[in-house]
Amino acid sequence: MSKKANKVIKNKVVNDSFCKLKVLALNVCGLVSKLRNPDFREFISLYGIICLTETKLDNYDEVELDGYKLLPPVNRQNCKARSGGICVFVRDFFCKYVHVNDPFTNSSHCVFWFTIDERLLLKKTLFGVVYIPPDNSIYINIDMFNDIENTLLDNDLQACLIGDFNAHTGNVSEYVVIDNNILDVLNLQDDDKLPLNSLHILEECNIPTIRCSQDKHKIDKYGNRLLDLCRSLELFFVNGRVGTDCGIGQPTCNNSNSMIDYALISPTLFRSVIDFNVLTFDPILSDIHRPICLHLCTNIVNNSNLTEDTDIDNELNSTAIVITHVGESKDSHIVITRKSEAVVKPRW
Repeated sequence: MSKKANKVIKNKVVNDSFCKLKVLALNVCGLVSKLRNPDFREFISLYGIICLTETKLDNYDEVELDGYKLLPPVNRQNCKARSGGICVFVRDFFCKYVHVNDPFTNSSHCVFWFTIDERLLLKKTLFGVVYIPPDNSIYINIDMFNDIENTLLDNDLQACLIGDFNAHTGNVSEYVVIDNNILDVLNLQDDDKLPLNSLHILEECNIPTIRCSQDKHKIDKYGNRLLDLCRSLELFFVNGRVGTDCGIGQPTCNNSNSMIDYALISPTLFRSVIDFNVLTFDPILSDIHRPICLHLCTNIVNNSNLTEDTDIDNELNSTAIVITHVGESKDSHIVITRKSEAVVKPRW
């Protein structure tokens, strides 16, 4: 067996040590009709958390998915035709870790907020599933970004925004580069420079600071506003940086080579990210959108005996501290495990 093949097998064994949480985001352009298709149900059932936008549900629609809990959906009110809407399905196994009753999770018509607690991820994390209407919609409102920004400013949790932003951002940097000459004039020590921005966290995780994007559209007002939001809150695009999309930045719309569906995360959350995919377009799933999937490493040891009733806290407390390097060099693959904390990350 070749060294390369052996390395792949080793990495697979290590990666399988912990349960993965796969978060799917997809603009379905109408959910009720999609759920009638068994192929659609089979596809979305591959994921732990399913974030669907432009669901076009109203308060009389009843939707369900076997093995999942539907969180209270966001339905657009007082509209002449069905439009907008956000809903989230959570696999039964993960439900105990997902919360929608935190003080800062009051959802609006453009974002659905929920938290995942630290028993599942390394830190308690605020998720926002976003649907911003396109700029030709009667529901267009640039203030939607202010609502998102204010919610994130009101808490100190690490965050993930995922969904359809209808924003063209090209490959422009979403962070502020601080001139080293200014830092030298201030006579700051290296340790004092780190808090000024979080690029060092990306570098520690071997995440490229420069993102890639195949979107050739001109940056629009939504795009500029989204970039400003990222710079203000220190959020980073996962698209074009991680996993199978690293160095690519695939379009997320099938008909126009646009990238308008994003995953944006706090830099500390990169420590839990193990993959990111822009999946193949399928008309069964959406009118023009391609699904995106964020893969996160959880604290849960991958054990076939685990069930919904397993006491995960006891499982974590019995976990010893282990730091393992896998591969031909110490940078090939790193596993860190300790009480209430587990990181299984490839070096991209």
